[in-house]
Amino acid sequence: RTESMSRREMTPVNKVSLSNVAVVRLQRGGQRLEVACYPNKVVDYRSGLETDLDEVAQIQQVFKNASKGQLASKKDLAKAFPGNSKDMSSMVATIIKDGELQVSERERQARLESLFRDVAVIVAEKTMDAKTGRPFPVSAVEKAMRDTLNFAPVASRSAKRQALEVIRKLEEDGDSGVCRARMRLDIVTRMPDVPAEVLVKARDALASLDGVAKEDNTFLAETRVYREAADLVDRVTGGAAALEVVEHTARVLGGGGGHKDHDDDDGRATRPDKPQEEVEVESEEEAPRPKEADDDDDDDDDKDRETVGTK
Repeated sequence: RTESMSRREMTPVNKVSLSNVAVVRLQRGGQRLEVACYPNKVVDYRSGLETDLDEVAQIQQVFKNASKGQLASKKDLAKAFPGNSKDMSSMVATIIKDGELQVSERERQARLESLFRDVAVIVAEKTMDAKTGRPFPVSAVEKAMRDTLNFAPVASRSAKRQALEVIRKLEEDGDSGVCRARMRLDIVTRMPDVPAEVLVKARDALASLDGVAKEDNTFLAETRVYREAADLVDRVTGGAAALEVVEHTARVLGGGGGHKDHDDDDGRATRPDKPQEEVEVESEEEAPRPKEADDDDDDDDDKDRETVGTK
């Protein structure tokens, strides 16, 4: 019995053993506090995809050192969360939201490589060759990002924001031959019997807008002017017509073989038989969100296409 009691006394009461842990660490009130989470759940919780704290934290406890299983004392919690040190769920949630996710060097490198690829895909979707109007393969964009820009992704920033910066820098580099892909737009009526002179007036106003060019029965516009163009059409027509996105990335220009609307016998432009996508315009000159990139950009036939930064 004495031996059994002695063995129990040697086991720390504030130690918890866990495995397969993703640790989130927060420095607060002079204390280093950690929460043990399930891998890949922290990002989902922060983005709102996961709301159940039990699905994120392996155990709703605050640790002094999660890898050693050492729990934080009540004194440490009182210093870090004065007036709220008894609400364990609230403290755990705060640490997960505001803390820093600890990852291994190999995992961090893998994430950066994946982020680099995501940025390159977005850049390839949103750009074209300034001379030919043709898209660049993702492999060519990656090469330009490495060789021309010496680009290194930042893990704390989204791929879209970093892609916009890459596009801006490539456009500033005169040797890259990169420019932002245009949007193909058209004016459609919202109600029947809109006077023809109203539509003509709207088309003339849109064609005169800086960054917009008329091509056949549609308009090619830089993404930065979409919001202004949409407001212009709405204002000129008094709400009787609206600006419609026919094509998000109308890369091939001047009859180079890209998609163009075909005219019916009565001269009206026809549209693909699919509903118009909702336009989402963001800051930093962001235009409607593009479709998912095709994996075909990495096929062997891309080797015969344009290469960014070469003449």
